[in-house]
Amino acid sequence: MPGSTRLGAATKYSLPKAIYRNRAGMELKGPDGSVVYKLVKNEHWADKHCVTDPKGNKLALLRRDITFPAAHAKFTTFSYKPNFEGQDSTDVDADDVAIYPFAQLRCIVPSMPPKYEYLLFKTNDLLKPELNSTINSVCSSRKRGTMTDMKDQLMLRFEEFITGKEGAGYIDVEVAAGIDPLQAVIIGISIDEETTRSR
Repeated sequence: MPGSTRLGAATKYSLPKAIYRNRAGMELKGPDGSVVYKLVKNEHWADKHCVTDPKGNKLALLRRDITFPAAHAKFTTFSYKPNFEGQDSTDVDADDVAIYPFAQLRCIVPSMPPKYEYLLFKTNDLLKPELNSTINSVCSSRKRGTMTDMKDQLMLRFEEFITGKEGAGYIDVEVAAGIDPLQAVIIGISIDEETTRSR
């Protein structure tokens, strides 16, 4: 993703549960405790978050759309730079900065346990993003699952820590070497929100 990089080694990130619903903004930290990303919430955006680097430089925007009749959310990630030559900007952020469709995560309906598709926008045809990978969850009392590419190679693994145990209140997203951590974190946030019950 423009502005990000690929991991040289497998890395685990711990995301606070229901992070998407945080309205005050939040810092996301790496395994060493340092801030790797900031989640910025604008009060004028009902269902959008901006992800920045530690210095506040904008990297991505995450938008949630509810799709009917299934009532599942569809999550679209936008970048702040074109992803391919000639890509058109389709929207602006709260500061009127141009953004570009990058990826989309959506639930496959019907599927049990829930299964998701991760698609990339590689042309200006917004109706035909290209399938990049699938995410399979596990029937369990806690959120667990894996993401693999089209060759069935593991890309990331996520697991929720349940109440009463060490790490409760967080979801670990373990990202394989060679994978873009920014995309992995956004995917973790999206799946957590999609599977979080309304309060």
